[in-house]
Amino acid sequence: GNEKQTLIKLWDHCRAHPGEGSVVTYLHSKGSFHAKPENELLRSFITRGATSEECLGAVLNNAGDTCDVCSSRFSPLPHPHTSGNMWTA
Repeated sequence: GNEKQTLIKLWDHCRAHPGEGSVVTYLHSKGSFHAKPENELLRSFITRGATSEECLGAVLNNAGDTCDVCSSRFSPLPHPHTSGNMWTA
């Protein structure tokens, strides 16, 4: 598959299982096709953030109140996004 197919399946899953306590994590293969130390560091950093207890707790503690997402880095510009595309929601 590819990223778009995976995200569509994830979206379908979330729509089929709404409600409090429903949490998903998306991990991208960021930089895995180019073996460089800087890619390893970036991938490690954003994976740790998306899979951290802090992210899970932040999403669960606010479930249902707002549109929640947690990642190592979130940027509002040029549009709201998680840099590296790894997140928990």
